[in-house]
Amino acid sequence: MAKAPPTVEELGRILEQYKSLVSDVGNVGTRYATANGFYLSVLTAVLGVLAYVGTGKPFDQTSYPLILMVALFAIAVCWIWNRTIAFYGSLFRAKFTVLKMLEQHLPVKVYTEEKAILDQAGTKALTRNEAWVPIALGVFYGVIAAIALAKIS
Repeated sequence: MAKAPPTVEELGRILEQYKSLVSDVGNVGTRYATANGFYLSVLTAVLGVLAYVGTGKPFDQTSYPLILMVALFAIAVCWIWNRTIAFYGSLFRAKFTVLKMLEQHLPVKVYTEEKAILDQAGTKALTRNEAWVPIALGVFYGVIAAIALAKIS
């Protein structure tokens, strides 16, 4: 048996839920941008510490154990940042899945159409692209840690 179309009252409730979820996605996006800014600030400060440690000293007198510790800390921050991006990617996917479900009851399917256009263009999720930033920075700090470890040995 086919399901009866929603009543005007039900459509109103669905639309309110949809609007609420769209607003929530915006709030999550703001939190996501804030988290990225936080991690980038921490890693920038770590780079400043590394630059300060080596400033004005001959190469053979640099404090390599300290550089190693700071670089390992930066690698840990990069890993946490990467996991945070993965969490937000999953959260966005979940919210957009619910939006798509709600749209099935609405006459206009904005999200479904936008996603189809992006998929057709071959666009990947933003979080998948951004996940490469902490990986690249982690590799950079890994090289610094490896050099410091080699100098300690």
